[in-house]
Amino acid sequence: MTVDRGYVVRDARPDDSDAIRDLTLDAYAEYGNIMEPESWAGLSAAVRAALASSDPMERIVADDHGTLIGSVLLYPASARAYGDLAVEASSPELRLLAVAREARGRMLLPRRVNAEAHPIHQHGTLNRLRCLTISILSA
Repeated sequence: MTVDRGYVVRDARPDDSDAIRDLTLDAYAEYGNIMEPESWAGLSAAVRAALASSDPMERIVADDHGTLIGSVLLYPASARAYGDLAVEASSPELRLLAVAREARGRMLLPRRVNAEAHPIHQHGTLNRLRCLTISILSA
């Protein structure tokens, strides 16, 4: 657990799942107004599928005194996060980074991912981390 600037960055707990879903859907919903309807339908379905997935991943959250203000999924290098659409990743990958509108600009999650104490470092040195995005997704 990392404490910084009044919030705590920690591994998600099972009782965080509803708040993670709500935060992520809210953060991504703003793109529904600017994307082509067909593209938005595909992204929205992919977001919902990833949130409901039981694939091996870490769910990391930023908790501001009991309110989740950030969330990200960290998939291990061996994960097939995109199913049959892509080959197995060669490095860990961040997916579905979501930050509450009122918390944007507070540098919520990078320190947690880079922290020496993060469980990902138990598997060796972290030399590379993938974070894929598309041009329409910007903060």
